Amino acid sequence: MQEKNKTLESFIIKVVQYMHDRVKFYSTSDYSSGFHLRRVKEIVDQFNSNKVDYDVNEIIEFYNIIKFIDIKAYLMTWNEQDIEIIQKVCKEYKRIVACYIKGIDDSNFVELYNKVDRIYKDDFFELLEKYKVYERVSETTFDELLHNEKVCMHYILRNKKLVNYYGNIIRTCLLNNSKYAELLLDKYEIEHLSQRNTIYFPEVFTLEDKETLILNYIKAPFANLNYLGIINNIQSTNELKISDRTRLESKKRTNDENRKFFDRKSGMKYGVEVSFAENQEEPIIEQEDKGIIKCSYSMKWIKDNLDYSTLLNNFIYLFNFVDLQMRITLFSKKTELGLFESTLSTRSKHAYNIGIGFNIKKMLSDLQMVSYYQRLEALDIRLEEVIEWFFKEYILDEFKIENYKINPPSVSSKYLEKCRTLLPELESIIKQYNLYIEDGYIDHELLQMSSNPIPYKDIKSKLEKKYIYPNYKSQEFNNIDYYFFSDQCMLSYRKDADDKYNSFYELLLNENISITDYEDYNKRDIEYLLEKNYIHIDCNEFIKITNNKLITILKDLHENEAINYWKYPISYRNEIDKLIDKQMVEAESSLLSRPEQDYFNYYLNKSSFNNSLDLRNMYVHGTQSNDSDDENVHYTNYITFLKLFVLIIIKINDDLCTYDNLKSDDRS
Repeated sequence: MQEKNKTLESFIIKVVQYMHDRVKFYSTSDYSSGFHLRRVKEIVDQFNSNKVDYDVNEIIEFYNIIKFIDIKAYLMTWNEQDIEIIQKVCKEYKRIVACYIKGIDDSNFVELYNKVDRIYKDDFFELLEKYKVYERVSETTFDELLHNEKVCMHYILRNKKLVNYYGNIIRTCLLNNSKYAELLLDKYEIEHLSQRNTIYFPEVFTLEDKETLILNYIKAPFANLNYLGIINNIQSTNELKISDRTRLESKKRTNDENRKFFDRKSGMKYGVEVSFAENQEEPIIEQEDKGIIKCSYSMKWIKDNLDYSTLLNNFIYLFNFVDLQMRITLFSKKTELGLFESTLSTRSKHAYNIGIGFNIKKMLSDLQMVSYYQRLEALDIRLEEVIEWFFKEYILDEFKIENYKINPPSVSSKYLEKCRTLLPELESIIKQYNLYIEDGYIDHELLQMSSNPIPYKDIKSKLEKKYIYPNYKSQEFNNIDYYFFSDQCMLSYRKDADDKYNSFYELLLNENISITDYEDYNKRDIEYLLEKNYIHIDCNEFIKITNNKLITILKDLHENEAINYWKYPISYRNEIDKLIDKQMVEAESSLLSRPEQDYFNYYLNKSSFNNSLDLRNMYVHGTQSNDSDDENVHYTNYITFLKLFVLIIIKINDDLCTYDNLKSDDRS
């Protein structure tokens, strides 16, 4: 921990030194703000009102000082007199900056830009717009600047009025350099985890221009594989329209680059192995070996428990398709993304997050399904018959739900036909469940009135307030989530300590810590948590969690993105209710949680994600391959549909069981 703190501080100091002690405003939350503010005081104290021969970098530095003072970013060491003097000098700075910038025209424009320090290039263009310098600089001169290798187009595009004033020459510049397609994708497609400056493209830059730029990028030798992947899945909007032909070109180029990549044997090794052992006593043995997850299941256990109920329960207790709250475990979780995947990788903001963690879970669940399906077949048991039993017999016997209809694919049909048969049945059983929730019975005449599928978010539940979600609009929730559970929060690091914990929460659980263990810049965060009563100081002067139940709930939300309200004891539900009252979390009722809905949408349609597999629409609309050589593809997809079917069964069963249990508790 000590080493990490020293590294961060050393980096900041080096940055400041690199800037030749120039003041630079990034944001008030930037770690370097304290260094810059101390420099502000030094510069103000040295201010000479008689000086007139300022260079461009001094002027831009004054502009950055003004930014700090305008938002009242002061050091705690400044007294009222210090602040008064600084504010007075800043008024002079504003006059000096305005006078200097208004003197820029064709005669000195390019020369001045060449003198601007690298850290001030963005500010230079910001000032050009602020003081309408573009009205005094011709298109010819600005075009000369655009051909300067040191010019960063991104800085120019931050300024809307500037961009539109020089729209035609900026348009030409963009089209002449296909590398700028990455800026286009950054704006419209790529997900940015931190806030970025908005960029603008000229109004004269048409949809056709945008596609031309992207097409040129696809053909360019420097095309980045990550950006190509983004282009592959672009869904056209009013701001960015990409033809199927262009996407096809991108996919071909992507495939070529992938082949080159793997020919170099680059990348990391990970995978899964699934086996069924005849003589194994333990139901399951799991181990990890050099990046390979190995799961061995007992055939003895399976053969000794061939009742249909247990065969379905195996998906819960053997294969772990769901957790103890009956939440599907297979979806992509933000907390499972590694540092590279979450911060450095390039992803579309319209895409389903697919990281290594998700891929491993997908590979494992696919292998579990295939192997289990084959083992049951060898025992003359069809999983399709087990599914049929659940809806036709189990639901009737256990919950008195009559008239549930399902027609699974026949044994003899090919997997293409099986896929086309099973998908409508999946939609049918969902519709039937919805009708049961609405009316208390299944009306098949009413069911036949609509052929449209039900969106997964609209599948109803018997339970009110079933799922609890973070309210990311709540600043308090975001603060607590960050302070306690983020591996980026500095509260998990103590000065002069070698602890290695992933979060402040983890540190509190394992160590006795006090406020004196932290640097001064961390103490404001500790004070915030004390003020909000999330932590307290005990009699030994150690920091302790005030309400462990509350923090347990918030940790569950952090890790799983949704919690099942009714799976918690009543004392915990009371804490959840308080969070709802404070609007830190929000409650909804549906069969599937939001992450589970996303999981189904990723596989079956393009309603939410541009990189979805869209398997439902492929088979419903006949766009899948009909080539007999693709029977393996259809088999793989069929196994996927069976997996989704099983998950729906688990969710329906849990919904009904939980409701009945709550009714029994009320009666008792």
